Amino acid sequence: MPWVPPSGGSPPGTWYATYCLAGIGIITIGFIYYSTWMWILPRLGSYEIVQETVVLGGGAITNAFKKLPKKIEMMDALSRDNEALEPLLSG
Repeated sequence: MPWVPPSGGSPPGTWYATYCLAGIGIITIGFIYYSTWMWILPRLGSYEIVQETVVLGGGAITNAFKKLPKKIEMMDALSRDNEALEPLLSG
């Protein structure tokens, strides 16, 4: 058990659960980085992260993340609504 001290005592100069604390620290830093880049910055910067599927030259399929401004998305939706209201034939 990693959080239970060893029966023989820990080596001098080190704490017996240093590796556990280091692992938890690395996972925590990764979570903070990911949440900042995927959730916090897009809300503050008025954009969203969109996942896009890309086919590479050899036929391999991969995913890429793309920044999409929210303003353009809203303008695109408005232009589609306006097109739907215009008559198909004028005259």
